[in-house]
Amino acid sequence: MSPVAETNKLEEHVSEIDNIKRHHGEIIYETNGFISKIHRKDKQLNRRTVNTYTGMWKEDKKDFSNKEETTKVRRENAQKMTNAFYDIVTDFYEYGWGESFHFARIYKGDTFEQAIKRHEQYLSLKLGMNDKHKTLDVGCGVGGPLREIVRLSGAHITGINNNAYQIERCKAYSRNLGIESRTDFVKGDFTNMPRELDGKFDSAYAVEATVHSPKLEMVYGQVFRALKPGGLFATYEWVTTPKYDENNPEHGRIIHGIEVFIQLKFFF
Repeated sequence: MSPVAETNKLEEHVSEIDNIKRHHGEIIYETNGFISKIHRKDKQLNRRTVNTYTGMWKEDKKDFSNKEETTKVRRENAQKMTNAFYDIVTDFYEYGWGESFHFARIYKGDTFEQAIKRHEQYLSLKLGMNDKHKTLDVGCGVGGPLREIVRLSGAHITGINNNAYQIERCKAYSRNLGIESRTDFVKGDFTNMPRELDGKFDSAYAVEATVHSPKLEMVYGQVFRALKPGGLFATYEWVTTPKYDENNPEHGRIIHGIEVFIQLKFFF
């Protein structure tokens, strides 16, 4: 990379950090303090972010058919939408859900935490990850699965995520746990990964993340490019079953609700 490119990249990073601080406050460098996080957010910026996200669903609020024209608009604004969504919900998710923003099969006698960890460990074992592996976490969130898998397998994991606030949370967790040498984080779009990731990884995984892509093939093609020859990719993802009937209004309502994912009353 040329000195000019390095300077531009540094300036862009500083600008992103400044924007995060204006919106979320210095509390981003702490791993707890939910009430403090909420109170230190800029109310005007937060409201603007909420409006950005909810505005994308305005036309479909009463009609769950997902009209072609409104779906097209959301696909064209997928990155903007996803960033707004996670700027809104990240602190709430961490407080109420934990560091891993996904579901897991739970057996009788399990605690929630046990089910989540087993779900992540199973993924690591199926990929055969070990301390020689370089692995890509596609859409890493705040890095809960990544940290569990690093500690289980000893692998080096790079998380890619287009939400700057979550990337800063990832870095804070890695520092606090002393696993910085086994982790890297890239602020980037997983439907258009940086070329420096090409052919770099022995394996890759995504945990309920590729659903945020306008089209799945946009992500999978990028993952293929990032893998070494013979590399493996595993994913947990939302899918419809053969029982889904697109002509059934109730099915349409359920699917639409999942697409919106969360409509918490205190945002409206």
